[in-house]
Amino acid sequence: NVTTYIVYVLPNETPDYMRSGMTANVIFNIETKKDVLRLPNEVLKSENGKTTVLTKGPQGQISKEVETGLSDGKFTEVVSGLDEKEILLVKEIDSSETKNSNPFAPNIGRKGKNSGGSKK
Repeated sequence: NVTTYIVYVLPNETPDYMRSGMTANVIFNIETKKDVLRLPNEVLKSENGKTTVLTKGPQGQISKEVETGLSDGKFTEVVSGLDEKEILLVKEIDSSETKNSNPFAPNIGRKGKNSGGSKK
């Protein structure tokens, strides 16, 4: 159940170990930037077309809107709205709620959830 794409790549320089017909995983760099502020995608929240992060403020957490740029799927560049010295907050997930659970499985027999079956 994996989607694959057949792509033919002609490298500028061919390494000695490369042979015709070999399979490879390739990363194509479309654009590169240096000396940028980038964040893990887990700290970014998108809602109503706006991207925000939670920062630590004097009286607690503050939601700040940020403008994002390039992303590699794991990290995203922050163009404006955030200083590199600001402290970011990440919502902690209670591992007892997710332990031994499959998000794709039905809610049968889970504590506090509708089992979906009839009760006797």
